[in-house]
Amino acid sequence: MLDIEMLLRSVTEWNETRRKNPGLDVDLSGVDLTRACLHGANLSNANLQGANLIEANISGANFYRADLSNANLRRAILHRASLIKANLSDASFYEANLDGACLHRADLSRSILTEANLRGAYLIEANLSDTILDGAILHGADLIEANLQGAQLTDANLRKASLHWTNLNKADFHRANLQYASLFGATLQKANLQKANLHGADLTEADLTDANLTDADLGMANLIGANLTGTDLNNANLEGSSLGNYHHNNKIIA
Repeated sequence: MLDIEMLLRSVTEWNETRRKNPGLDVDLSGVDLTRACLHGANLSNANLQGANLIEANISGANFYRADLSNANLRRAILHRASLIKANLSDASFYEANLDGACLHRADLSRSILTEANLRGAYLIEANLSDTILDGAILHGADLIEANLQGAQLTDANLRKASLHWTNLNKADFHRANLQYASLFGATLQKANLQKANLHGADLTEADLTDANLTDADLGMANLIGANLTGTDLNNANLEGSSLGNYHHNNKIIA
């Protein structure tokens, strides 16, 4: 009853059929939906493993608990899509638009999000371990308690992002923009923050054990209560930053 032909013919018909038959399985694994317009489609709990959604318009679609593992969503439009608890592991979101998307508790492990737009996205408690986010836009994104262990974020824009209590151990933030980001209580053990812009960032009680902050800009950053054991601050800018009661007014070379 539910097939790709219906989905492509009418999203309204598809959604109504799903509403009337909530127990029907949706198996769209491996289907080709290149450039399909599926705005607002109800694809919750659907099996889309290995599906091709290149340049598809799936803005506002509901992917609650859907399986999109190994799917190709290159340059897909997912503006304000709901991907709560979705399985997105090993999927490709290269240059995809996830502006304002909700990815609460989604599994994005090992996925490719190179140059993806995640501005204002909700990634609370999401699993982004070993994910590639090089050049991604995460301006104002909410990553509270997310897992980004081993993630690659070279040149990523995380300006004003919320990263409270986030696991960033061994993540690569080389040249990333974390200006005014909130990293309260975040763990950054052995993270690479070389040449990162952390100007005005809140690193209160953050764990920076053995992190690499060489040539990083920590001007006006709040490091009160942060663990800097073994942290490499060689040539880092700490002008105006705070570490407890000791305020740095000049560039410090550790």
